[in-house]
Amino acid sequence: MAQRDWFTITDGTRTYDDGTKEYYNEDGELHRETGPAAEWYWGEVRWFLNGERLTISEWCNRLGISDKEKAILLLKYGAVRTSSWVSE
Repeated sequence: MAQRDWFTITDGTRTYDDGTKEYYNEDGELHRETGPAAEWYWGEVRWFLNGERLTISEWCNRLGISDKEKAILLLKYGAVRTSSWVSE
């Protein structure tokens, strides 16, 4: 795994030199309402709201995302790449 010592922070987004991105809220917790809050350079993603790690299904349910939008997210990010299980 590449070492991730260097990063920049812009508007709550930490971008590492390897391309990894992490999104934080004002309290410094992993948080994102428009997609995964952690996106690693190898393609794995994780979903967080206010520092709480969620499955993509939990994340969608808490944000009131429709089944159609959820299906689009699953196609975009893939169940394997979400680094967490898909549950109902």
